[in-house]
Amino acid sequence: MADALKCVVITKIEHSEGGAAVVDRKHNLYITGRGNDGYKRLGSSRLELRARMSYKIITDGRADYGPYRVTTLGYDIPYAPPITARSSTITR
Repeated sequence: MADALKCVVITKIEHSEGGAAVVDRKHNLYITGRGNDGYKRLGSSRLELRARMSYKIITDGRADYGPYRVTTLGYDIPYAPPITARSSTITR
C-alpha cells in the first residue's frame, strides 16, 4: 500500500502499540502517520488523503506458512477536497 501511495504523497508508516509482535489482537497501520492521523495533500492537487489499515497477527500451523502470518481486517482510505475547518489538522 505504501508503494502505491508514494507516487502521490510522502508516506510515514507507523503501527499501533504492540503492532509489531502482539498476536491475536487488532492492530492499526497508519500510512500517513499515527501522531495526528491527519490528512496529507496529494502533491500539487487540491485533494487530501488519510490512509489506515487494520490487521491481526495470527498463528498459522501450516508447514509452508507459520508459525505466524498477518491477516488484513480492513482499510480506511478517505480522500476529500480541502475543508477550511479541517485545515489545521493537515500534515504537509
